[in-house]
Amino acid sequence: MRRWRVTYLVTWLALLACGAATGATIDLMASPSRVPADGVSTITLSATVREGTSLVEAPVAVLFNTTAGELSPLGGARGNGQQLRVMTQGGRAQATLRATTYETSALVTAALIDQANATTAQRTVTFGSSGTKQVFYDNIIKVTGAYLAYYPEGSMMVMEVLGDAAVSYQGVEIRASRLHLDVREDILVARDFQGRVSIGHGAPPYKSDRKNEAAPYFGDALVLDMRTFTGAIFSTQSGQTTHFTGRELRKTPAVELPTDAFDLYDVSGAKLQIRARRAVVYPNEKIRFDQPKFYMGDKKILSLPYYFEPLGYSAMGGGGFAQFVNYSSQDGLLVNFPYYFDMGDRSTNEVTLSRGERSGVFARQNGWQVYYRHHADLPQNKGDWDFTIDQIGTQFGVTYQRNQRFGSNSYSSFSLTWPEHRNLYSNANLYTTIGPGTLSATGNLDNLLGPGGGISNNLNVVWQSFPMRVKAIDSRFSVALGTGFSHSLSQQDLWRQSVSLSWDHDAWNFGPKASLVPYAGLRYQNTINGGQETAFTFNTTYRQDLAEGMTLGLGYTFDKAWNSQYKVPDRHVFSLDWQMTKTKLRGYAYANYNLVDQALSASVLFDYTLSRNWGLQAQTIYQSSSLGSFSETELWAYRMLGGRELRLRYNLERGRIFFEIDNQF
Repeated sequence: MRRWRVTYLVTWLALLACGAATGATIDLMASPSRVPADGVSTITLSATVREGTSLVEAPVAVLFNTTAGELSPLGGARGNGQQLRVMTQGGRAQATLRATTYETSALVTAALIDQANATTAQRTVTFGSSGTKQVFYDNIIKVTGAYLAYYPEGSMMVMEVLGDAAVSYQGVEIRASRLHLDVREDILVARDFQGRVSIGHGAPPYKSDRKNEAAPYFGDALVLDMRTFTGAIFSTQSGQTTHFTGRELRKTPAVELPTDAFDLYDVSGAKLQIRARRAVVYPNEKIRFDQPKFYMGDKKILSLPYYFEPLGYSAMGGGGFAQFVNYSSQDGLLVNFPYYFDMGDRSTNEVTLSRGERSGVFARQNGWQVYYRHHADLPQNKGDWDFTIDQIGTQFGVTYQRNQRFGSNSYSSFSLTWPEHRNLYSNANLYTTIGPGTLSATGNLDNLLGPGGGISNNLNVVWQSFPMRVKAIDSRFSVALGTGFSHSLSQQDLWRQSVSLSWDHDAWNFGPKASLVPYAGLRYQNTINGGQETAFTFNTTYRQDLAEGMTLGLGYTFDKAWNSQYKVPDRHVFSLDWQMTKTKLRGYAYANYNLVDQALSASVLFDYTLSRNWGLQAQTIYQSSSLGSFSETELWAYRMLGGRELRLRYNLERGRIFFEIDNQF
């Protein structure tokens, strides 16, 4: 699975770099907008990406963020934390948001992160009753103990704590003399045959009659799902097992547990371990270790003041030393060594030495680079900010980014980039709810040096209504009003006003395995001293589930525009995507053809698992247009070796074989 997801993303990004829509906009829907705060209920998030009034044909990356709850792919088995990247299909990207175990509201955003003019949409959802007040808990698990060790190998990913073990998460405290925490599945198991295992709200000592009628609970063995606070605690003294769920740890009727539910994990086969004074787990994102020491067997090989171990999708780059040093016969030595200092639970400072960092899908930076980065989360989940200085000692550059929410319905973002301390780029966005819709304002100010340079700026304000559903025809309608101003490097000022109407219909189902989704839009734009334009678009996507774990998607988009100053050719775009998922064989194919431009984009990928550690892969990318054509075809053989991956790549175009060791970061 690891191999498939990494190359799947790289393939999509290659197409994206060549054919991503520019000036795209994004809408976000949340259904339902309120669910119980039970840690189980889910909300479906649907992001729609358009270029003008047309749904984008080529896949683009949508980044979902939430201030509370847990995101996961639609139909996915488990969560991915509070950030999730999804590629669009037919102009739409979907995700699932699972509820918290405490009543609160969450601001959910969907952003186009790989676009030159990035845009964001937002929705506020509620976990609990309609009168729910804002409750904020840091989504971090704090772990301490007399002895703390983490086993990062992919087959384990377990943290072991001995002696005065303490775990704190969202106001719930677990104490024991010995416990194991599975950071991949967020399962905690604690044991103490002297009855000193406890779970309750806040730190002990607790005022309790120890009858386990309500939290806190005491016993000899505990098993707990950290995501839902569903668990059970067994007491030898009473011979009873108490079951509970939710952040309130409310008692529930007894259910039958597996015979090994309270068994600790087997970590005897671990080869690599990280020992530390304290650990902070950011679920499905990373683990921070204070004063970590790296051991290979019983031999200490490295000590650091702080260290971050990746989790979730980031862990595919390899744990332990795999993220520090790698090698490729094509790119040479690859280094990404961060030194952390002055740390907090919600802030980091790092100086990183790197070589061969990616600068695009296929390219890498040459030479060595040192950069500094500071990251901080704002209090009460109100946002975060980053400050970075790169290429220190040479042509240094500066980047500042800030995301912040104001209340439950307003969100803003700001970025300032000064690459090689020459050209200056800035972008600001504001999103809020006004009446029966949302208002978005986006502006940028750039200052370019050298011949032909100068100052350019752009400002756009758009109000878009919430979709209005007409049940009689199973359709939704939305209206948008916009105005904008731009000042170009050629000293030309343009004022624009626009109005648009969009329509989409519920999916027409053809049996249980086929569906058709239509969409249409009409837009009028007036540009002062620039003429008027009326545009119509129609898009439809057909999806079919085939035999042998295969799915097929077909898309068609038609655009027609009438401009008062020049003729706009009609646009016809056809798309195809095919996927196959079997036990050992996975395949993917995508193609997009523009009839007017005679431009074709296509990619094909196959991945075959030979055994648990061995596999083969073939992939090809093809681009063709009036400007020329490009193709890249490679055959891979790979082997998983602990947290690392060894690869042999044969490139057909270059006629060369490349050898790589975990070439991920």
